[in-house]
This record gives sequence, structure tokens and C-alpha cells, in this order.
Amino acid sequence: MKIIIAGAGEVGSYLAHMLANEAQDTYLIDDNKKRLDKARQHNDIIALEGDAKDVDILLEAGVAKCDLLIAATSSEETNLLICILGKKLGAKRTISRISNFEEIGGDMRTLYKEIGVDHVISPVEIAAKEIHQLIKHEAFLDHYDFEGGKLSVFSIQVTSNSPMVGNCVLNSKHFHNNLSFKPIAILRHAETIMVQATTEFEVDDIVYFISTPKGYEEIPLICGQEDFDIKDVMI
Repeated sequence: MKIIIAGAGEVGSYLAHMLANEAQDTYLIDDNKKRLDKARQHNDIIALEGDAKDVDILLEAGVAKCDLLIAATSSEETNLLICILGKKLGAKRTISRISNFEEIGGDMRTLYKEIGVDHVISPVEIAAKEIHQLIKHEAFLDHYDFEGGKLSVFSIQVTSNSPMVGNCVLNSKHFHNNLSFKPIAILRHAETIMVQATTEFEVDDIVYFISTPKGYEEIPLICGQEDFDIKDVMI
């Protein structure tokens, strides 16, 4: 996949690093040579010095054949303009970073799409959602929502207090006729084990569950995690 990122600040450089590690064909554009040099020191990327609002720079980066254009500069207006230009020049999909997450509601998203911005993201909103998830599901190590939260996949560590220890799915009462959650994999000593009916759970296993919201409260308990309720939060 060919990806162009406009802006080598913290967000853009981090994205470039992540995508380069996934062996994506990544281009990074910025008018600050020092930022570009820093970004390409440890990343397998193609760095282009220049203004991403410049059509010639976008064409040089190959925007006409790119699969994804991400505008991640610190200027909201600049990002929107880059996406609009990129879409006109042939970019298949565009993503714009914006600072005001109040502007990414349903009506605004429709308007952005009409002018050539396929997706808008707000780092502030993403951070706020992550914090919210941590407060709601403190015991979970990783947490991924699907279908608007109707289904989730997350991991949690099994402690010595867990009734699961020494038991398997087949003989554990917690999994009999339980439609709310199901263990699907175990990470044990750097080895991934797919959970079968006879797979026994051990202390310190990292267990991955697929679950509906009904299972969120029960899973930490059967894994031996302390149950506590966060009532007061100071921000």
C-alpha cells in the first residue's frame, strides 16, 4: 500500500514509524528539513522536503497513485486543503487531522466527504476515548471494540486467585452455556495457544476473550482480578 503523510511533527512522524514497520510504502512530506532528517533516521521512509499544499510536491510524491493520503500537520485548515487537493489529484482515500473534535459529528463528516476528505480524526478525541476505556475496563491489558462496542476483543492476565487455574473450558462452569463471552487465545511464555475445549489455564496466562458488554464485569472476576469501582476521577 502506498501512503503519503503530510507533516513530520509528533503525529506524522509516529504514523510514519508505525507504517514503515508494517512494510508499507510510506512517503513523508514536510517543509522542515530538521524534522524530516530526524524522522528518516530510524525509519524506512521516503522523505520529501517541501510544502504539502504545493501541487508539484504532491505529484512528486505520487499522489495520483497513492492508496491513502494522511494530512497530519498542526494546522487544521492546511490539512483540509491538502486532502482536498490530494483527492482531486487522484488519492484513493484521504484522512485529515483536526484539532476541534466538536466538528466531527455526523453532519460535518458528510460535508467533509463531499469536499474530498474521507475521514477526519482528532488526537484529543482519541486520547479521551482511550482514557474512558481505561476507567471502564481497568483490568484489561488490550481492548478493541467492533460494531460500535456491541462486540469486543480484549486480553487480561490470570492470577493465582482465579478459579480458571488448572481448569479447562470443558469443565469450567463459567463457560457452560455462556453466550456473553468466550476465551479464544492464550499468550503463555511468548507462545500463542488457540483455546480448545481441553486447554487448561495457568497462572500468569494472558487470555484473549471475545465478549459482549454483558461479560465485561464477570471476566475480571473469573480471571482473579480485584473488583473495584472507580467513583471519583480528578482531571
